[in-house]
Amino acid sequence: MGFLAPAAGVLTAAAVWAGTAVRLNGLSFGARLMAAAATASGVLTFGMVALLDTTRDNGLSAESIFGIARTTGVPLVMLLTGSLVYATVARALRPVEAIRRELADITGQSLDRRVPVPPGSDAIAELARTTNATLDRVEAAATRQREFTADAAHELRSPLAALRAQLESALRHPDSVTDWREVVAEATADVVRLQHLADDLLLLASHGSVTPVREPVDLSALAQDLVREHQHLPEATALRLRCEAPDHAVLPGNPVHLDRLLRNLLANACRYARTEVTVTVGRAGSDLVLTVQDDGPGIPPADRARVFDRFTRLDEARARSTGGAGLGLPIARDLATSHGGTLTAEEPPGPGALLMARFPSRT
Repeated sequence: MGFLAPAAGVLTAAAVWAGTAVRLNGLSFGARLMAAAATASGVLTFGMVALLDTTRDNGLSAESIFGIARTTGVPLVMLLTGSLVYATVARALRPVEAIRRELADITGQSLDRRVPVPPGSDAIAELARTTNATLDRVEAAATRQREFTADAAHELRSPLAALRAQLESALRHPDSVTDWREVVAEATADVVRLQHLADDLLLLASHGSVTPVREPVDLSALAQDLVREHQHLPEATALRLRCEAPDHAVLPGNPVHLDRLLRNLLANACRYARTEVTVTVGRAGSDLVLTVQDDGPGIPPADRARVFDRFTRLDEARARSTGGAGLGLPIARDLATSHGGTLTAEEPPGPGALLMARFPSRT
């Protein structure tokens, strides 16, 4: 009896531990339950044995002692051990219930709320901290989405309003229109701007949800082809475009996305350059480096990080009248990041702006 009862208590505690073994920084939650159950079983068992010894000393037979142990002692040990385990688990899970209630009350309009963090450093406290960190990220993402939606609506409103004004004016006063071809040409220009903006918004919305394509892309050949193409575009007719690239600079990546990245950098440089744009492809250790430099007004050092934010335009030269929608550089940066690279605005050796994309040659 002195062996079987403690063994039963230890086995019961081990079963509880196996079912609830959540590791903590030090002692696991299951180990706490096991210790509590084992202690309770041991104390109750020794108490029962002491009681049986007392009854034996009073002249009871072995059969009577065994009957008392079987009908009273063992059930009492099981009942009290189970009650202790239940109370311990219920108390330990109170913070989990508080976390659940708080999460159930959090909606899209109350993302600033956080779950209560119990004191200590056990698994439940870590769960609460991780939940709050996740809520921080969700709130930040929701804020960025709201800002992006508002900026996109603002950008779409301007060309739509201009297009509507042109067409309504022409329809209401057809006699005042001297050249219908000019009206159609202006309307077409606004439609093209809307189309480009819609394409940029679609790319930003879908980027990251499409399975990345990886195949060898010769960055030098791509740069040379795009420089030759841009030399014949209207915005570059008065500029001198140069390309300095080795014969082969192969990068594993998505050829469509790399083409779009370089197009955006070239379009940005041609928009603000005074006389010249230079595209360079080279190596820095094991990385491939692509730079696009213009001799325009440049980017102030304080704005070299902000220029990659969506819908950001710098004052003066990069105003709405001359600039785009403020999506070209953010898209280029996202495409560089998707290839394991970076896109930054660096200090140019002379006047103008210098944009540098750096890619690991093996990704």
